[in-house]
Amino acid sequence: MKKVILSSSILLILLAIAASALAIIGFGDRFNPLVKSEPVYVLTSTKDAVKVPEGGYHYTQKAYNQDGDESPIKYYAGGILKEDAYLKLDAKGDYVREWEEVTQNDVPKKALEKLNQLRPN
Repeated sequence: MKKVILSSSILLILLAIAASALAIIGFGDRFNPLVKSEPVYVLTSTKDAVKVPEGGYHYTQKAYNQDGDESPIKYYAGGILKEDAYLKLDAKGDYVREWEEVTQNDVPKKALEKLNQLRPN
């Protein structure tokens, strides 16, 4: 009986460590069925771009959903993006499946208001 309890405890600890590791490296939202997928919008800025040694750039920015709710987001681009471009990101939590450049008219009103507040005066 002691072996069963000990084995179960060790298994639970290992599962907790594995789940924590996946969440830390960004796989948590991608596979979590409780996190919904929704489009979010960003306004590109070269100051948010970090060149990676393998090529391309990582961007860390504020993103807004259609209701204007803010969330931090990270995504990758193969090259430097055009300054002050509107992007629509297909995101599931902090995981970005893909992104595309859109026009200002394609951005929902509440998100657009928040994004335009980010523009330098």
